[in-house]
Amino acid sequence: LQDLLVSQARSFIYTTALPEPVVRASLAALKCATAERRELLRDRVVRLREGLHALGIEARGKDHIVPIVLGKQTMPIASNLLDRGFWVAGIRPPTVPAGAERLRITVSASHSNTQIDGLLEALEAAVQETSHD
Repeated sequence: LQDLLVSQARSFIYTTALPEPVVRASLAALKCATAERRELLRDRVVRLREGLHALGIEARGKDHIVPIVLGKQTMPIASNLLDRGFWVAGIRPPTVPAGAERLRITVSASHSNTQIDGLLEALEAAVQETSHD
């Protein structure tokens, strides 16, 4: 069965195995994914999403990747956030359709409440400043 899958399964055709260091790092990361860290991540995600809601900013999805569709304001806001010390990726065409440009915030269990709150404050200021330009 293994030989059949390796030689015939679509995902294995024309692919190369991951390098050993990548596999070992992935295994080490899985050991870090404890129930405690997952709960901490859930708390951080809820804090960010509730904070965005309080600011009147609509976030898509429900997970730790938090997309915020801002259209043409996306890249100026991303730049403003970077100036304030927050790297938030701006996603633009052709990755997303024109007019659906968005910020992509990725929350981790390593983020502190202070960092989440600081991002919310910076985002609020960036949105206000960008809307006046």
